[in-house]
Amino acid sequence: MGLARFNIYVVTILFALTLYMHVSRKENRYYGSYQYFRAVVFATLVLVCLETLSWVFEGLQAPGAIIFNYGFNTLMYYFSAIPITLWFIYFDEKYFQSKRVLQIKRSLYIAVNLIMFLLTTINLVTPILFEIDTSNHYVRKGGLLLIGSLQILYLFLYILIAFFQRKKIPQRVFHLIAMVSILPILSMFIQVLNMDFIILCPILVYITFLAFIVIERQEMIKDVLTGLSLRRHLEGRLIYLLEKEKDFTLILIDLNDFKKVNDLYGHMIGDQVLIDFSEMIKKSIHHIDEAFRYAGDEFVILFKGHSPIVTDSILSKLKIQMKSYNENQDLEVNLSMSYGILTVEGHTHQTLREIIHKVDLMMYEDKKMKKQDHM
Repeated sequence: MGLARFNIYVVTILFALTLYMHVSRKENRYYGSYQYFRAVVFATLVLVCLETLSWVFEGLQAPGAIIFNYGFNTLMYYFSAIPITLWFIYFDEKYFQSKRVLQIKRSLYIAVNLIMFLLTTINLVTPILFEIDTSNHYVRKGGLLLIGSLQILYLFLYILIAFFQRKKIPQRVFHLIAMVSILPILSMFIQVLNMDFIILCPILVYITFLAFIVIERQEMIKDVLTGLSLRRHLEGRLIYLLEKEKDFTLILIDLNDFKKVNDLYGHMIGDQVLIDFSEMIKKSIHHIDEAFRYAGDEFVILFKGHSPIVTDSILSKLKIQMKSYNENQDLEVNLSMSYGILTVEGHTHQTLREIIHKVDLMMYEDKKMKKQDHM
C-alpha cells in the first residue's frame, strides 16, 4: 500500500509540474486568463507537494520527523482553500464580469480563507483539527468536520451562483465549473471514510488538466492581436461539422478599404481598428457561436443550424456598432464591411475548399455591388 501511494503522489506531482512548466513557457503566454490559470496550476502543485511531504514524514521514526510532519500538515491546512479560491477567481475573470457580483464573491472568498487561517492558527495552540501523537501519526479531531462542512458550503454556493448565470457561459465551461465544485466534495467524503485512499489531489490535478484542454488550449491557438480563433481552428471545426453531417452557417466578412487606414495612419492604428472590429463581432454573436480571424482583415462567424433570424440579428448588431464607431472616431475612412452568407446542409457533398471558395465568391460579389453603388 505504501509503495502504491508513493507512486500515486509521484505521478500526480510530475503531471502537475509538467503542466505548470508548459503554461509558463514564454511562447505559450497570452493576454487574458493566462495569469489566473497559471496561478491555479501553481497552487494545485504546491498543495500536492505539501500532502506528499506530510505523508513522507508520517510515522517516520527519525530526529525531527514529528516537527516536519506537524509542519507540513499545518501548511496544508493553511493552504487548503487557496486552489479552489483561485479556480473561482479564474472563472470570474474569464466569464463573470459583473462588478457588483464580483465584489460579493471576493468578500466570500476572503471570509472563507480567513476562517481557514484562523482555525489552523488556533490548532497550533489547541488541537481542534488534528494533532501528531508521540508515535508520529496524524490524528483527526472534531474540528475537521467544521472545516469540511465549510468547504462543502463554499463549493455548493459557487455552483449555485454559476447555475443561475449558466446562460452567459458555454455549456462545456459550466460542466467544468460543476466538476470543480462537485468532484472535490465527493473526494473529501471518500478520503474522510478511508484515509489511505488518495483521491483529492489527483482529482484536482485531473480537473486542472481538463481545464487546460477544454479552455486554455483554445486560448493559446487564438490570434494574438484580436483574441479570435485562427483559420486552422476554423478549418478543423468545419471538417468536424461535415463529418458529423451537421447543418451550419458561415458569414465571411471583409473590411472595405482597410488598406487606406494603414496607408493613411500606419499599422498601429490599423491594428487598433482590427481589435475594435473584433470586439464588435464578439458583442454581436451568442456564446454558442464562434468567430475567427480568417486573414488580415477578413473574419468568419460560424454557428450551427441555418436561421435567417440569427444571421440578420448578428449583422444588424454589427452595423449598429459600426455606425456608432464611425460617428465617434476621427478617421477619414469610415469603417464598413462586405460579407457573404452560406448555409450548408448536413448531407452536403461539398468539400471544405468548395465551401470556403463559395462563401468567398459571395463576399466579393457583395463588395463589388457596394463599390458600384458608390460610383
